[in-house]
Amino acid sequence: MDSTHRASLTNALLCVSRARTLYPKALRLYGIQMAGEASSAEGSYGEVFKGRFGSHLVALKVFKVKRKSDTAKVHKAVCREAILWCQLDHPNVLPFYGVNHLRVHSNRVCLVSPWMEDGDIVAYLETHQSANRQLFLFDIASGLSYLHEHGIFHGDLKGSNILVSPGPKACLADFGLSRISPSGLLQWTSEQTTGPQAGTITFQAPETFTMTEEKLQVSPLSDMYSYGCVCYEIMTGKPPFYELPTPYAVMFQVKDGRQPKKPSPNEPAFQQFGLTESLWGAIQNFWKQDPETRPTAGETLANPLFARVRNERPKNDPGFSASQFRRSVMLEQLASGFPEDTNGFSPLLEDEDTVFEEDNPAWFYPSLPTREGQSAGPQLGEYWSTDDTERHIAREHPEPHPLTLVSERQWPEEEEDGPAWFYPSPGLMYPPKN
Repeated sequence: MDSTHRASLTNALLCVSRARTLYPKALRLYGIQMAGEASSAEGSYGEVFKGRFGSHLVALKVFKVKRKSDTAKVHKAVCREAILWCQLDHPNVLPFYGVNHLRVHSNRVCLVSPWMEDGDIVAYLETHQSANRQLFLFDIASGLSYLHEHGIFHGDLKGSNILVSPGPKACLADFGLSRISPSGLLQWTSEQTTGPQAGTITFQAPETFTMTEEKLQVSPLSDMYSYGCVCYEIMTGKPPFYELPTPYAVMFQVKDGRQPKKPSPNEPAFQQFGLTESLWGAIQNFWKQDPETRPTAGETLANPLFARVRNERPKNDPGFSASQFRRSVMLEQLASGFPEDTNGFSPLLEDEDTVFEEDNPAWFYPSLPTREGQSAGPQLGEYWSTDDTERHIAREHPEPHPLTLVSERQWPEEEEDGPAWFYPSPGLMYPPKN
């Protein structure tokens, strides 16, 4: 599928998500354990915690719900980002594992990704000063090229939004929310913005400072200006315009066409970190005032400066892609077996919401893999979850099914129909046969 059609379909999915608070049921993860109470990062949107899912360490991006009235808004935001993120698969883009509803705080939702022990690239380079920094520049350009080819622009590119995976490789991440720009492009954008539009001022392109919400014209070339600023941060060890007192002083300098200060020849950038005159000249091209004159991510990858860099890193990071994660989880489940008291399935979460559907009563069955000889259930008739609908819907009740009745609960009076029977795992909901 070409990038235009892919972006159009993704736009349509995001529109449905915004209208109905939906995300694919296949993205729902159960059984994640928090690894400690302290968060590793915090912003206005929420916090990032370390967790464990089976043998996998994961990062839990937990969204704050300050008021009960904000719950629906947060859930919509999570659905949007999940739909956008789950479609991405590239070694230089942080993989997305799924969505988790915390059991302790049922109104809190988190997005799950692999835990990166080395943290962001700024922290990594502070303790690995001899690292090949030009390889990281290539990684970031490669990740940006992939996003741009799929009609997505990042919108808040900076060192703290770039993680380091084993290899080591730079991996684009974002601790914000997704949205659709009026131009039809998709954007990852942080709620921790300090400028008039999405982004952090010291990394923001000049055209973003003159925009209004009605005339938003950011593009992948705005990302490329930010990429130049990230290059500066990586190759010098300092943020762009570090010498200026406030972010708004930076904004006025950028609007006037000023560029970040060039390091002197005796500074670590040239003496230790690998900056050269030719590389400095290439970085300056990303700061051109006219976006159309900036190099694209694809053109950056073709730059001979990168072709000369020796890359001895492994081609793949085992276990970090979303597909490898899901395959590993299934193999672990099959190898370890299932608890006898649940006939092979995880227990029902206590904080599940009531399901409101027309065909009540309904039977609830698990959607996890079954052992040989057990029923896997009929063909699904619906593949979505909402705030109120936390289970799949299938068209027929399976016979026989290995589970036994656990509890019975009456529907609210306004639902009119009879009781629903609950089995010990979240999963498939089957309207009963007449």
